[in-house]
Amino acid sequence: MDGSLRWRVRRDELGSNEEMIDGLVARDDQLLVATREAVHSLNPSDGAEHWQTDTGDGGGTRAVTPALSADTAYVSSNDKNGSGLSALNLTDGSERWRLDSVVSVTSSPTLVEETVYLSVLEEGESRGGAIIAVDTADGDVRWRFQTAQMPPTPAVADGAVYVGGGNDGIVYALDAETGKTRWEFSTQDRMRLPPTVVDGTVYIPSSFAQRVYALDATDGTEEWSVDMNPSASVAATTESVYVPAMNEITILDSDDGAEQWTGTLSENTLGSAPVVAGETLLVPGDRAVCLDLTDGTHLWEQTVEEGAVGHERKRAVSCEPVVTDDGVFLGTAAGDIYAIGT
Repeated sequence: MDGSLRWRVRRDELGSNEEMIDGLVARDDQLLVATREAVHSLNPSDGAEHWQTDTGDGGGTRAVTPALSADTAYVSSNDKNGSGLSALNLTDGSERWRLDSVVSVTSSPTLVEETVYLSVLEEGESRGGAIIAVDTADGDVRWRFQTAQMPPTPAVADGAVYVGGGNDGIVYALDAETGKTRWEFSTQDRMRLPPTVVDGTVYIPSSFAQRVYALDATDGTEEWSVDMNPSASVAATTESVYVPAMNEITILDSDDGAEQWTGTLSENTLGSAPVVAGETLLVPGDRAVCLDLTDGTHLWEQTVEEGAVGHERKRAVSCEPVVTDDGVFLGTAAGDIYAIGT
């Protein structure tokens, strides 16, 4: 991975009014790009568009990263007319089915085998949060688990669903088949960042509690925790945990949480999770930075044009980078997509 720019598709080339790229995901010969308005299918070799499917009016909250099976993209969306989960045919973008029984989607969909797991706000006076399990065949809801408001994206591993309860500050481990609670763990504050599960450990970043927790995935026992202020989800391997914290990336030992090294990377908050790619670490911020995984040596970086971030205009990689055999793909706050060579 040499960091050379292979191609770039600008927002106006997609015919998009949205400045923000909210999610990227790739498989085989397709790169899917999600905005508040639409999902675009691009050729990862040159950025040429296969198809485009409108998913909203651009007036709602942010879209999120789709989940992919062999032939279907599962896309959650929010707009002024409603929110839901759609199953799109990967060949042409046509809709297979749509689930509309929620007020707002608060997470990306997580796909495991024949079930999509999704965090939502539900209808009713309380408008409480819930984790729902959706059948990929027809969009039927298999089970739902009530939480406080604003649950983040769930992680699924080894037959369990792990999710932060949102405003109640509780981490839940649920049986993936039934939705029954296996265990709970309280962080004593709100949980808005998604967990990461690697090698039998659940890593919980809490920006409100200003801690990172490592929990035993089987019973929720705390293995260790460290005082930090994570700004996004962590990346993890069996040896290390990579924590974005404001303008720094800190690497912790996965066994005990001891700090291995810290690097300052950006003037802006790192708002998306880092990605481990082979022997390198990709860190999205006001630019994309590629580091050596072992010692933090700077290998390359890709600057991007500025776009709308909240009420300001900043340079920002706006979603988690995607790594494939074709290269590294970046979505930005300006609505552009970059392909970086391998």
